[in-house]
Amino acid sequence: MLEVKDLVTRFPGHTAVDGVGFAVAAGETVALVGESGSGKSVTAMSVLNMVRAPGRVASGEVLFQGRDLLRLSESELRGVRGAKIGMVFQDPMSSLNPVMRIRDQITEGIRGMSARDARDRAVEVMTRVGIPDPEARLADYPHAFSGGMRQRVMIAMALANRPDLIIADEPTTALDVTVQAQIIDLLAELNRDLGTAVLLITHNLGVVARLCSRALVMRHGKIVEEGPVDGLFAEPRHEYTRALLAAVPRLDGPRDLPPAGDGAVLETRDVRMEFTSRRAFSRKASVVRALDGVSLSVAPGETLGLVGESGCGKSTFGKAVLGVHRPTGGTVTVNGVELGPRTERRIRGDVQMVFQDPYSSLNPRMTIGALLREPLDVHGYSGDRDARVAELLDLVGLDAAMADRYPHEFSGGQRQRVAIARALAVEPKLIVCDEAISALDVSLQAQIVALLGDLQRRLGLAYLFIAHDLAAVRQISHRVAVMYLGQVVELGPADALTGAPLHPYTAALLSAVPEPDPPLERRRERIVLTGDVPSPLAPPPGCRFHGRCPIGPSVHADRTVCATETPVLREIAPGRHVACHFAAETLAVAATGTEVPA
Repeated sequence: MLEVKDLVTRFPGHTAVDGVGFAVAAGETVALVGESGSGKSVTAMSVLNMVRAPGRVASGEVLFQGRDLLRLSESELRGVRGAKIGMVFQDPMSSLNPVMRIRDQITEGIRGMSARDARDRAVEVMTRVGIPDPEARLADYPHAFSGGMRQRVMIAMALANRPDLIIADEPTTALDVTVQAQIIDLLAELNRDLGTAVLLITHNLGVVARLCSRALVMRHGKIVEEGPVDGLFAEPRHEYTRALLAAVPRLDGPRDLPPAGDGAVLETRDVRMEFTSRRAFSRKASVVRALDGVSLSVAPGETLGLVGESGCGKSTFGKAVLGVHRPTGGTVTVNGVELGPRTERRIRGDVQMVFQDPYSSLNPRMTIGALLREPLDVHGYSGDRDARVAELLDLVGLDAAMADRYPHEFSGGQRQRVAIARALAVEPKLIVCDEAISALDVSLQAQIVALLGDLQRRLGLAYLFIAHDLAAVRQISHRVAVMYLGQVVELGPADALTGAPLHPYTAALLSAVPEPDPPLERRRERIVLTGDVPSPLAPPPGCRFHGRCPIGPSVHADRTVCATETPVLREIAPGRHVACHFAAETLAVAATGTEVPA
């Protein structure tokens, strides 16, 4: 269906795609994998002849159903884009027009149909991608959809003309693991039921193992290895492929963590955080309970992982610990000092934060040296500040001569190292890492995780490590807390929690993590959660998870307690805390080795 021959795409001073060639057969799902900057996305844009100036496709052929797309006129290309080849982009919010209704965004690209038929097709594809009540949702704007539902809308738009090929550019990178699992299953279903060929661009090798039959590994603009996923994963021939596979965190992988100390650097008790929301033209205010009674502690030299879907309150909790948000209830104690108006400045010297996107958290108009000197100035550092800047850069593995450079002159991994150096500037006792590796490639993730572990050994740092990927969290954490809709539903040692989860939500999160092992992924049973997290404006009564809970009546005949009584987080085994009415049954089943009922 698609054959790319000796494709070369150039930008001034740089060849982004250098002699790439590959083919995609009808009904096949092929992955194009590699790190950021390897040329994956530029290859996809070159296939559709959509490379923006000053870039240009210098040479090569892109044969789609026998026609060279690079030699078609713009009007002829418009008959191929969308109609024959659909495109799904990474960030649906920036790809969807925020001031157009979903109905109009889907129907405007449908060819050769009346308005009524186009609307019927829009309902059909919305239904196909699993959006409930599609006729009503067509009248909504993009902001009314969750991240996963927006990505489904993007896939619906790509399907509207029933294309023969879909190019999906990092369609799951920005999504939670549970939503990612839904999108992966949806793409597999479209490929199976409609025969739609898929070219999947990703750096997540677990997704490749679950979804694809063949993979192409790209580095520095070239294809360095290709083949069926089973052989490529089992016996990779290129050293770069081996390095990518070795960098992927696994739920059963080895760990090397320093021992945690005694006492508590951080202790929170019954922390509550409420925000008042007032809609336009309405006098009635609504209360959003972002945190509802969170009690956690972190010991010196310990890493506490905090996981959960977007909107569960993880980042809000991190900001409450820093004093950015003032809790509306409960207490936050850092290094023995309770957070309050008089102690806030003092506590901020003991707690620092590393954000998800280092580029947006670093001032682009300041040099790295100025960025590192700023916290020293704010906290009144009395020593030689230039020497301290050089020391900080050395701590995170960067050359002191880089202090005169600006953020845009660094790679993504280097920028995150700068962000970590800035957090270390005032010698904190605790660092809050808020999705600090989520935006990085697997190889860069491995580097940052190794760096954090090395700093913990050398400096005795404690980390509150916030993420949604349980495999990555397990790799770095001593203990893990699982949050759902503002509450902690499970807490325990990382190995025990990931090896034998006691809460069904934890089990679902673990099930959604794709492993870089194709045979295992084919036979592994998965718990795919349906629907979205309920709104914190109106949380359901009883257990907040009961509406999405996959546990069937075979575990316990009477499930009415789940809908009427809120479970309390309690210790049911040494170090294992869980908020579930049926956790004791789950623990008993795990102890006897009996199969857990679906």
